[in-house]
Amino acid sequence: MGKFYIGEFLDDDQRTALRTQLLRFAPTEFILHKKAVLPHTIQLLHQECSSALISYVDPTSSFAASNLTPFIQQNHVFQCDDDTSSNTTYPSLLTHLLSNQSS
Repeated sequence: MGKFYIGEFLDDDQRTALRTQLLRFAPTEFILHKKAVLPHTIQLLHQECSSALISYVDPTSSFAASNLTPFIQQNHVFQCDDDTSSNTTYPSLLTHLLSNQSS
């Protein structure tokens, strides 16, 4: 088991923000949308994180937001073991996904 990060950012043509995040987090695995990542970005991931595992998922698979968000809510995925309250604070992007699934 490890840490899970989710986020979003705007980037330039040289993918400077992505490079910065790769240096900051030193990921060991990527799970990518099968059709939404440009070839240049995939090449960058291979260059900057050569030992990282890269897996591709189909957006209609069980990894789709419509399937994952109910799972996250029902199983309290981001709740800490020592957090006994039911008021788990989700990252803003995930909160947005969860609220879209509720409506």
